[in-house]
Order: sequence, then C-alpha cells, then structure tokens
Amino acid sequence: MVPLGLGMMCVYPLIGRLIDRFDARGLTGCGALLLLVGTVILVVLAYGDLNVALLTIALLLRGGGPSAFRR
Repeated sequence: MVPLGLGMMCVYPLIGRLIDRFDARGLTGCGALLLLVGTVILVVLAYGDLNVALLTIALLLRGGGPSAFRR
C-alpha cells in the first residue's frame, strides 16, 4: 500500500501547475494511461512469477494515475 500512497503524493501536488500549462483533458487521458499500464503489469505478474520491483512500479503507477483525475 505504501507505493500507492507515494505515487499519489508525487503526482497530486503537480496537477494544479500541469493543468495551468496543459489541457485538463490531456492530463485525464495521461492518468488513465498510467492506470492501464499499472494494470497490465499486475496482470503479467498474476500469470508469472512475483517480481517485487515490478509490483512496486505497478503500484506507483496505479497510485499516480487517479491523482491526475482530481482538480
């Protein structure tokens, strides 16, 4: 659960500045893409051997993805 929280804490403070610079629609799409990549990594891990480094990366991505949806 720690990587989920760290991913959210890293992305959430930047969202305000990124929305001012870029389109909110693009950031939402980027957040959805982060969630998708994190989910694909989790699916790969479910069918293969457990790799803690990949699990951590997947959880970081899944924590940072939903943060892009908030404003």
